[in-house]
Amino acid sequence: NAAGFLGGALLISGLYPVNIVLAGWLTRLFPESAGHVETAFSGILGDNVWAAFLVIALAPAVCEEMLFRGLILHSLKARYKAVWAIAVTAALFGAYHMSLVKFIPTGLLGLALCYVVWRTGSIYPAMLMHFLNNACSVIAAYFPEQVGRVFPVLLQDTVTFPDGMLLLGAGLVLAGIGGVLLKRCRKSV
Repeated sequence: NAAGFLGGALLISGLYPVNIVLAGWLTRLFPESAGHVETAFSGILGDNVWAAFLVIALAPAVCEEMLFRGLILHSLKARYKAVWAIAVTAALFGAYHMSLVKFIPTGLLGLALCYVVWRTGSIYPAMLMHFLNNACSVIAAYFPEQVGRVFPVLLQDTVTFPDGMLLLGAGLVLAGIGGVLLKRCRKSV
């Protein structure tokens, strides 16, 4: 339903700045892991933004959701309580991305995606959330100057404490609004 899609979109819009802050802090702790992430990402990117949207945003949104929130979450929910199924699926999703810097932010994203599927009973809002998350990364990679004009904090090498707190606060408010909308959705069985 519309509340599930809107709630999911607001949730992901809130988690994006939260994950930027978390990734910035983790990059300071594990700088060599951050270098591997940037190298892998830049190797995929070419000059064609549409190919990047297809490979980085759309394909993972469909395929990873079918695997993690479709097959794995559904299988675990059949054997365990929802909270355990969601937690394990989110941890596997974080580990799947094979980076110390990305494990926590990606695991948090996985947790949100599982919650959306659990609340709505549908994988489609999670696919949309996943696509939006990855599309933001593609847009930031291809259009850094334009993104920097709207969100100057994204052009900084490190996020300052005040900027980090502002990003966290704004992100948590948006995520909270998304969570309220999702709470109005039926729970899946």
